[in-house]
Amino acid sequence: MSFAQQLELQFWLFLIPLLRRYRWLRWLFARMYLLSHAEVLREWLMPAFGTALLGVLCGYLLGLFLPV
Repeated sequence: MSFAQQLELQFWLFLIPLLRRYRWLRWLFARMYLLSHAEVLREWLMPAFGTALLGVLCGYLLGLFLPV
């Protein structure tokens, strides 16, 4: 996994629990993108987290099967 991918993954792993816990942070994200709280989670955070998780999984599986 590249440095940029690791950085993005760490960012989302840090941010998503904060957004779930702090209402004011969800409110801020919603206002930044003019979305409701549910739309922020459904259309922006979960797809990004899913993409990051899929990237990590693919990188791990490729690392298992490709000799270095």
